[in-house]
Amino acid sequence: MARSTRWERTAYQGDTAFLDDFTKLATLEPGETLTRIRMHVQMVVMDDDNKVADGPTVWGVAVEAGQNDEPDITVFGEPNDPAWVWWEGIGWADLGTWTSPEDGSARFATGGPTGSGLRDIEAMRKAGEQGATVWWLGSTNTLTGSPWFANVSASTLVLEVAA
Repeated sequence: MARSTRWERTAYQGDTAFLDDFTKLATLEPGETLTRIRMHVQMVVMDDDNKVADGPTVWGVAVEAGQNDEPDITVFGEPNDPAWVWWEGIGWADLGTWTSPEDGSARFATGGPTGSGLRDIEAMRKAGEQGATVWWLGSTNTLTGSPWFANVSASTLVLEVAA
């Protein structure tokens, strides 16, 4: 008999961050398997002085053992960790002037990744005895020193344990 699947969906708009941000995409029970993630990611830096975001910026998806409230892994700290099912650097593009969500002022905006931001991640990871947590994580070391935020939406396909 075929095992059943379920979709776990997440829509996230991060608070303004200066370095790291994350959100939980799914929780896996023991024996369940992550099979696919369809997602959209957009990261935006806003600045008063028309500075273009620069410096390295990376985002990824990691699967960590256990059902935790915060990830243990960081994007820049452990880029070669086997927990990563996706890890990519982004380029920034000029988005013109936006209204700041913080105070309504006009700000120069730079965003990434360039292109659509849509990703189809096909990577299977089975949860062990502790279960697992699937995380989206982003980090930037932009030299502007300006705050940034992320918009992330994801549909995560989970293969459930056989009944």
